[in-house]
Amino acid sequence: MKKHLSLIVFCLCLTGAPASVSAQAVSCDEATTTHEMTVCEKAALDTVDEELNRVYGALQVDLDKTSKLLLRDAQRAWIAYRDAECARIADFARGGTIAPLLALGCKTKMTADRVSELARNPLTGETQSY
Repeated sequence: MKKHLSLIVFCLCLTGAPASVSAQAVSCDEATTTHEMTVCEKAALDTVDEELNRVYGALQVDLDKTSKLLLRDAQRAWIAYRDAECARIADFARGGTIAPLLALGCKTKMTADRVSELARNPLTGETQSY
């Protein structure tokens, strides 16, 4: 079921933005069509996903083996949750051209929120710079 849900989300993302069109070819400040907005949202997701990977990697540096495994397991569970939740959000527009945009927007926001969560020290609440 988990693989099936991930495949659905992946397919939703693919249907909205063909690989031949990039965010550079679209003025994201002036995007008006669903397709243009989807291309721009995909670029935004890519950017925040790179930030997530950077913070995740930096966070691991100071962890012992047990803590690294706990972080890995938590991150895997979070990814599964994010993907399932964003598929649920996109389902509100099932069959519509806005569905992939909803999924991407959801993933972008949730990923940005996760970056903030990982950067926050759980003991002090302070945001760490990585």
